[in-house]
Amino acid sequence: MVKFKIFILFILFISCGIKTRVLENNITQVPVDNVIFKNRIFFDKKLLSKFETSAIYEELYGYDCEINNFKKINNIKNYQGGLFHSFLKFYSNGHVNSFYFEKMDKINCKNINPNYAGDRGVFYLNRNEIKLDLFTITGYSFKRNYNIVTSLINIKGDTLFEKHIKNPVYVTVYVKRKLSNEYLIFNPDW
Repeated sequence: MVKFKIFILFILFISCGIKTRVLENNITQVPVDNVIFKNRIFFDKKLLSKFETSAIYEELYGYDCEINNFKKINNIKNYQGGLFHSFLKFYSNGHVNSFYFEKMDKINCKNINPNYAGDRGVFYLNRNEIKLDLFTITGYSFKRNYNIVTSLINIKGDTLFEKHIKNPVYVTVYVKRKLSNEYLIFNPDW
């Protein structure tokens, strides 16, 4: 009887959490219930003057910064040395998708399709700060753990600076890359 109770608790523990479904790439998981993006109500159309929705923002490098702002604390640029680098794609309805590609991969319509791959999120204005909520992997236990990761965003010209709220001493720098019209056919459904 004790083993049965432990088994039931174990099953309940594993099944708790955010329900997800797998996208067409058979890897990426996205939330089934989009109410997780509760901050979408703070989307302000004025933000569209800052974000280029006909472009993609490519990760370039990162740097150490002061806690309360985006100021560099040294002149060291940390270039991504791994196999992957990330891209952000913003949509006119306040949605955003984060894609990861191998450095040798070329961007094509299939891999930039938000129904095929990519972490989903929303961007919005809160207390005069631009924020981004992204549903992504936050750790591993018996399986991947997913949740919302919130970042602060700063934009200067064609450059986007992202700082995670839980790691306020590091900034990731993205540079805008124009996309042709064939890449602009996708509508996010979350």
